[in-house]
Amino acid sequence: MKVSITDFFSKDTSCFFCHGKLKKKEAFTANVDTADGRLKVMMCGPCGKDFDELMESIEEVKNSGL
Repeated sequence: MKVSITDFFSKDTSCFFCHGKLKKKEAFTANVDTADGRLKVMMCGPCGKDFDELMESIEEVKNSGL
């Protein structure tokens, strides 16, 4: 992943999932541990809600012992 210096100081970002533009202050951030290391994901509100529901479902399955 390539990040320019202007992207680093920008006040805007885009949603990881729907690629919609949003302000960094309005973005939801999730730090996800993957096999390749930690991934920081920024997302909009609707995608954040979907992501949260998905993570809750995964936790339920892991806790049920399946």
